[in-house]
Amino acid sequence: MFRRTIALLLLAALVSPAWADDALAATATPTLGVADRSPTEMFFFFEGITTVNSAGAAANPRVMGGLILLTSPLALAETPGPLKQSIVAASGYAAIGVYDTTHYPAVYSRHRAFAENFAAWNLWAGMTLLMAQGSGSAAKLAQHLSVTPQAHGGLHLDYHWTF
Repeated sequence: MFRRTIALLLLAALVSPAWADDALAATATPTLGVADRSPTEMFFFFEGITTVNSAGAAANPRVMGGLILLTSPLALAETPGPLKQSIVAASGYAAIGVYDTTHYPAVYSRHRAFAENFAAWNLWAGMTLLMAQGSGSAAKLAQHLSVTPQAHGGLHLDYHWTF
């Protein structure tokens, strides 16, 4: 019974949700997609997702990190845009999962875990937004953006543009 449950959960996780959309595309009326929303709606939508992900990591970082790592191949497959941008976005997504699974000890501060994850998700979203819309290509962005890990934790993010 236990093996059947695990097999069913793995099958459900591996099935692409795009197949259901393809089957319904001929009969369904077009709806307003996420990309067609106003900037204000998009901001609150993504901040809501960031808050939920951070709360999940604050509750149990290892489980949340494991879920992120399990779904990271979907992030690579479902990210729109050029392949280089998809790889950077999926790598950042997976890096948050690795951080959650390896960084926190058995006893940790939930407030700190929430704050660190909230900052990480916002940094990831900002970098993917800059890549998608800011410069137009990852190669141009690489000339203007630098992310440097700090010796005692944290990141130093610089975005510089010469006029």
